[in-house]
Amino acid sequence: QMPGMDGFTATEIIRRRSPDIHIVMLTNGYMGEDQHATHAGVSAFLLKPVSTQRVVNTLRAVYEHYKAQDTDS
Repeated sequence: QMPGMDGFTATEIIRRRSPDIHIVMLTNGYMGEDQHATHAGVSAFLLKPVSTQRVVNTLRAVYEHYKAQDTDS
């Protein structure tokens, strides 16, 4: 829980201000959060509890995916 706003609202604000930012959301996984996260603009979505290796792998995958897109354009 973040004070003042939820992660989805924060994601939408960040993406509006900086569309090139990629956000990986880490959450408890309440019902429907994956769809809400996708709509908000997250690049990846991880459910707690999650291993350190899974976080690292996800960050690497997001980086490689968007790096490849940047070189293609």
